[in-house]
Amino acid sequence: MPALCQAGVRARIAAAFASGYNGPAAERRGLLREDFKRGAEMVWSYAIRLLPWAMWRKEIQAIEPYLSGRGADIGCGRRKARAGAVGIDLFPYPGVDIIADASVLPLRSASLHYVCSVHSLEHCRDPQGTLVEWLRVLCDGGSVCLVLPDVRYTGEANTDRTPHWQHWTLPGFLSWLGEVGLAGLVHTAGEACPRWSFFVVLRKTSSPGTAAVH
Repeated sequence: MPALCQAGVRARIAAAFASGYNGPAAERRGLLREDFKRGAEMVWSYAIRLLPWAMWRKEIQAIEPYLSGRGADIGCGRRKARAGAVGIDLFPYPGVDIIADASVLPLRSASLHYVCSVHSLEHCRDPQGTLVEWLRVLCDGGSVCLVLPDVRYTGEANTDRTPHWQHWTLPGFLSWLGEVGLAGLVHTAGEACPRWSFFVVLRKTSSPGTAAVH
């Protein structure tokens, strides 16, 4: 429990003892139940605000080693995976640098060291063409770093302003990459946030390697 929440619960219980816990036993039990109920509500209110941030941080940690040099965060929304990245989104959220469609980037070819996309590719009607576009703007050796929802756990959940056109699991996504001729670019892949999402890193190279799946 956060320290502020603990302090609030302690203060309420102390005040209740000072003013009302000296009455009959049944009344004291009622007051205690009410204060514990309020304490639980306070804990929950903190949890539902902190949990999405903690899950997002877990996802970013999975791809963070590949976010170096000049880069772009596609579909960044209100927060970027790495400070200094060019934020690109369809909507003018605070911090967005370029308003553009993910499949048509207004960037020079071979101008970036990485492109990252956290919960964005599933919103694209043409994910193959979108990935080819992201690879276009990368220097040789650059990385496309993806975090995607695992449909086994997320189902139809979507809090964004555009629909999910794609629904994948990690094995399904890797299989799809093979179908569209991009499997040879997979550098590494694995779970991002447990029971929620997975990550895949594609490496632009003239000598495609073999995927290392964790």
